Amino acid sequence: MVFVLGVLSVRAKLSLVLSVLVLSLLAVSSISYLELKEANSRVRELYEDLMIPSNLALNVLVHSRAMQKDLFQIILEDDPRAAEELAKEVVRRREEVDRSFKAWEETNLYDIEKELIPQAKRLLRSYRVFYDEAMAMAKGGMREQAFKFFKENALPLNEEFNSIVRKLNDFHEEEGRRLAKRNEEAARAATRKLLVVSSLSVLLGLILGWLISSGVASSLSRLREGVLRFAEGDLSVEFEVEGRDEMASMARALSEMASN
Repeated sequence: MVFVLGVLSVRAKLSLVLSVLVLSLLAVSSISYLELKEANSRVRELYEDLMIPSNLALNVLVHSRAMQKDLFQIILEDDPRAAEELAKEVVRRREEVDRSFKAWEETNLYDIEKELIPQAKRLLRSYRVFYDEAMAMAKGGMREQAFKFFKENALPLNEEFNSIVRKLNDFHEEEGRRLAKRNEEAARAATRKLLVVSSLSVLLGLILGWLISSGVASSLSRLREGVLRFAEGDLSVEFEVEGRDEMASMARALSEMASN
């Protein structure tokens, strides 16, 4: 390193220090960009693969419970028009559940989702058959029979369906916590990496700066000492400065002048 610096001009040495600083800045910027890109990818994974399905699962649960409540209201309702309005609300909720499942299946499904979503949909289809029969009984005035039929046939299917959806939602929450923890660890690792690279860059710049400044200061000191001796009349003085930079050229020129 010292030999290489010795053959460089002062301008080249300063350019070297500047180049090292610029390259260090580029290295830190590149690492920051890559880490930011990776962080964005992890956030997108967390949002698309977990948060969206979790919200859809909650939406399914909400409408499933609401439809059960609507049926009980239909069974208890004396006004046919009010019962018909409730039936229309049931249709709307079914459509919302179907849309949620469709959107859910369009996400990047985990293995557990690929396994349990088809089971949930099969249960839902069977549940709706019994649900519709119970609702028809209620509209026909067979209230007690409708409630008993729903309780014995539809309700167990609905509870099993809700249990599967809750299991999937719990999986989303647990996986979300795991990914959030992984993101925090990755962020800390990226911070440490940036600190190490930045510290090494600063250290390298300081070392180069110290070597260059020490070399220049040493050369100037020897030149000053030689000039003072020459000014006092010592014509045998030799200006000894090693290297090929401007200081060495000046020393050789002064030595030639003193010898003449």
